Amino acid sequence: QFARMGEPALNDAVLDVLEELPDRYDAPGLMPALSTIAPAGREGFFERLLDIAHSRYRGRFQLQFSLHTTDPDRRDWLMPVRKWDFEEIARFSGRFRVPGGRKVTLNFALAEGMPVDADTLRRHFDPATFFIKITPVNPTYAAARSGLRSSVGAGSDTERLLDTLRDCGYEVLLSIGAREENAIGSNCGQYIRAFLEAESGLESSYSRRLVSV
Repeated sequence: QFARMGEPALNDAVLDVLEELPDRYDAPGLMPALSTIAPAGREGFFERLLDIAHSRYRGRFQLQFSLHTTDPDRRDWLMPVRKWDFEEIARFSGRFRVPGGRKVTLNFALAEGMPVDADTLRRHFDPATFFIKITPVNPTYAAARSGLRSSVGAGSDTERLLDTLRDCGYEVLLSIGAREENAIGSNCGQYIRAFLEAESGLESSYSRRLVSV
């Protein structure tokens, strides 16, 4: 799983690893998963990724685009970098998915004030190609600084959204990780450094016990 490690599309070594894995390990069920925000200017990375996925994995590849909201302005605020718009993501995904292969995932970490509009999704993303994954916002220092609060589980809004997306023809997964991940800070990879350097803790996250050795 190429996630929680910084943006993989900015790291060409990810492609080298993906290319080598099938030769290094005798694992017929090997299926890589790569999560990206689709940074602009990395078309060469994605073209090589496309070639590797088709030639080395033959549809056994889970590609995920992290969108988090269907509002372009809020998306830019959340991820203030140049990135592909919905049309570019849809075009590439149409080429990426092979018949019988895994659908391309669109991930939304639901936060208050970050709308997910089913009509917008349906206009850009064909349910035959795309799978929708809904997750809560992990309790990280960056989320706390930005004032982001998870909206998963707040009343019945989440269930209504899931039902609406299913009515639009999407396969939908509500993915809620183990609370133990929050407790040890493993839900966001490199954020353990932020914990070690922080002066205050986070509610429901990053607890530790000092041990003398």
